[in-house]
Amino acid sequence: MICNQFVFIALGELLLYLASSVSCKCWRNCRSGNATWCYSKYGKPDGQWGGLCKWGKCQSPIVLSKCRSTEFYFGPLLFYNYDTPLGYLLVSNNGHGVSIDIPEILKISISGGPLASEYALVNIHWHWDRTEHIIAGQSLILEMHLVHRNMKYCNMAQAMKFSDGIAVLAVLHRHSAKSSFYLKKFLPKNFNSYFTYEGSLTTPPCAESVTWIVFTNFLEASRKDIEKFKNARLADGSVLERNFRSVQPINNRPIWFNKPCLRY
Repeated sequence: MICNQFVFIALGELLLYLASSVSCKCWRNCRSGNATWCYSKYGKPDGQWGGLCKWGKCQSPIVLSKCRSTEFYFGPLLFYNYDTPLGYLLVSNNGHGVSIDIPEILKISISGGPLASEYALVNIHWHWDRTEHIIAGQSLILEMHLVHRNMKYCNMAQAMKFSDGIAVLAVLHRHSAKSSFYLKKFLPKNFNSYFTYEGSLTTPPCAESVTWIVFTNFLEASRKDIEKFKNARLADGSVLERNFRSVQPINNRPIWFNKPCLRY
């Protein structure tokens, strides 16, 4: 996939496109030391990214488990226009992963649950070879992030300055012998079972402005599906892989487990 060269593509055709894409020719290779930041395989480990990435006390991802969380019922998550036909979208390889920007004209958004405002969907991206969040000791194979901006802020740059600026839905995928990975099905069937906590972006600048909602029900992806992501390449033609950040200290942050059967 050519970096910085955007491609209009139907979302359902994304995996086919990844399988036929070649490399990120115009991205400055992390191995040359010219990139602004890299994953640990290609340069400095993520602990040396600097700024909030190094010194922040509310960083993501983290290890999640019921025994370290407090059960609470936040009320239902509300999804607006998530069933809207997406048509053709812009898909890019930014040198760190595969990313899709969602036009705000589609008016896809969420509210409810732990969120006090309405948040517009602005981006979808993937981390593979290992999930970033670890649930009950399980590190799975793929993690999808659906990034939303608080609609009371004008843009992502402004939203990153506030603790309630961003909400990210994290969907983890596990291996399946049978391919059942369809990108039009973003969410698990039960989206009322999740962990939520206050954290950060998992890439620089690691802004501590994210309300994380990490679903505990996993989707499935076959090894063949996962291999298609590995057709994304760096500037020297090498495979873009291991694009995940290591888990970060919890630092006594409250972690909540949404349990729908509870009522207060």
